[in-house]
Amino acid sequence: MSLKRISEHMIDQAFVQKVNDHTTQLAEKATKNTVNDIAIDIKSLGVVGNGVTSDAQNFLNALSGLPTGTHILIPRGVTVLIDQDITITGISNLKVTCIGKIKVSPYKKLTFNCPNIKVEGNFFGNYIPSTTITALDSATKSITLTNATEFTVGDNVTSFKNNYYKNIAHVGKILTKSGNTITVDVNGIISSTSFDNLYVGQTIYETGKIGVVCFDQCHNAEVNGYFETGIQFLNCNYPKVGNVTAKYAQVVFDFCYKPSVEVLNSSDSNFYGLFFKGCRGQKTGKVNINRPYFSGLVMKSAWESDLGVTHIVNAPIQSLQIVPNTISEAASPYSVNPLLQDELYNRRNSLGRVYVEKSNLGVVLTQETFNTTIDVIEGYDNYGNVLVTTNTSGDGLKLGSLIIDKHNVEVPTTFTTEYPFLIEHIKDVAIDFIKIKNSRSGAFGRILGENFKIGRIVSDDCIGHFEISTSSNYEIGALISRNQVSAIDILQLSGTQKAGRIKKVSIDIISTNTTANRYIYTLGTLDDIIIEEVNLSSGLTLQRGIYATHSGNGFKILKSTIKNASNGVVTAGAFTGLTIRDCEFTACGNPANLGSTLGERVRIEGNSFYANTSNTVTDNTTLTNKVISNNFVS
Repeated sequence: MSLKRISEHMIDQAFVQKVNDHTTQLAEKATKNTVNDIAIDIKSLGVVGNGVTSDAQNFLNALSGLPTGTHILIPRGVTVLIDQDITITGISNLKVTCIGKIKVSPYKKLTFNCPNIKVEGNFFGNYIPSTTITALDSATKSITLTNATEFTVGDNVTSFKNNYYKNIAHVGKILTKSGNTITVDVNGIISSTSFDNLYVGQTIYETGKIGVVCFDQCHNAEVNGYFETGIQFLNCNYPKVGNVTAKYAQVVFDFCYKPSVEVLNSSDSNFYGLFFKGCRGQKTGKVNINRPYFSGLVMKSAWESDLGVTHIVNAPIQSLQIVPNTISEAASPYSVNPLLQDELYNRRNSLGRVYVEKSNLGVVLTQETFNTTIDVIEGYDNYGNVLVTTNTSGDGLKLGSLIIDKHNVEVPTTFTTEYPFLIEHIKDVAIDFIKIKNSRSGAFGRILGENFKIGRIVSDDCIGHFEISTSSNYEIGALISRNQVSAIDILQLSGTQKAGRIKKVSIDIISTNTTANRYIYTLGTLDDIIIEEVNLSSGLTLQRGIYATHSGNGFKILKSTIKNASNGVVTAGAFTGLTIRDCEFTACGNPANLGSTLGERVRIEGNSFYANTSNTVTDNTTLTNKVISNNFVS
């Protein structure tokens, strides 16, 4: 699927209505045609159902003492108002079909403790409506609204525009309120007054201004339908989201075993779109998440995930996040859960295809994440890191393809330092293919790690360089840079490195900025680094082909071609063990310029010098054991 068409598949109100109607039709059909499954009209059990009168106690009384396998029907035109916390217990194989509505008031929770329960239909949560922004002051972080009645100090609020990052979403907590003016402790950024309406983005489902439907220890529970309430599965085995459209609120699995999501369409969720916490064996089919308040999909202390296709659009903070558990299990009511008694890490998670569009951060892997496999990550029109790892103790990341198009284009300068991908502090990384196109970041990628291997990296029409920093035992199979725009360096090796191998670098520069351009720049402390079979050529004349300013031991340039550089190779560092062998230098000022600080064991041999201004090596060293010989001059 083309990345440019991802947004066509995301939720709009017409689609929500279509899903709602489809759910109603299925429910009516099931009610009429099911043999030996006679649905009981909830009104016959004493529920008022007018949506105004409190039905919390009535609903609890109606379902108390019902036998196994009872089927409850909320018919069309009936709205059951749940305005108190209630818990339905003790009914196995309960089925609730809601052709009408169940409305759960803000801050309230409708809890089922019924194994093998099946719920389908329409659930609403009295979501607080948005209000129009009339003025916005970035300096004082104040917002004036047409009506701030429903907004209180402590609320989290957010505002979006279509393709909103060009104005930047406002995301923050209300600090003060005076009339219709509020001030906000900004977590996001205010950079424009041209926002859409302001929304209350509830903190989390337990305390937010929205109702929740909770399934507590409901093993084999299944949910289908349209929800404007939060959905929480708590300590469940095999809970299932069949086909759900969720608006305003998140879907949460807390400490569940083998939860599954077949189809989830989520929009404008109050915090996360989909959240797995302390779960094992979770599986998803197709998940669409649009405009979550904070993050799209989050896995926290999750084991053995198998995720299918995930579309995430307009995520202001993060799109897909895999994080360790940071809550105190000793203080948690779920601390007896056997899945988390021993280890609070993310392990053996597999993700299929992840699409990220018009978002800040894409796939985020944080501390203590182990053995993650991702088939494909595709990002289009984003402004933060599409893939970022910030591990301090994780290892094992396998990624098939990372494809990023239109990154940091037409965004505030705040985001120009964000890389399309940033992989750091993680061991044992294997990536088959990376393609970055049309990026306007200061660099088109950065890796800092141990034991990583990348098959091929392709950049096209990008600004900036690719950086490898403080890494060891790595290999880059090929680096191809086409139509490079306004870059000083194309490949930068920095920090402390050991045992690195980079092959088949091919670079084509179209930039007119030739004052400081270099193909490859090395700095820091580098030991045993090999650059092999690279082709550094361009229609432009650069100052240096390879500029080596590092310290360390062992730097080899083998079987490579450098053209149109004032100096083919320049050394300004105090490293030892420089080897330039079987290379070709054409139309350069001179093939190599050896600085006076260069260390011992220099070998420049078996190279070919063609049509250079000077076909000899400029030697500023006083070394006695160097070898500069057997170089062919034409």
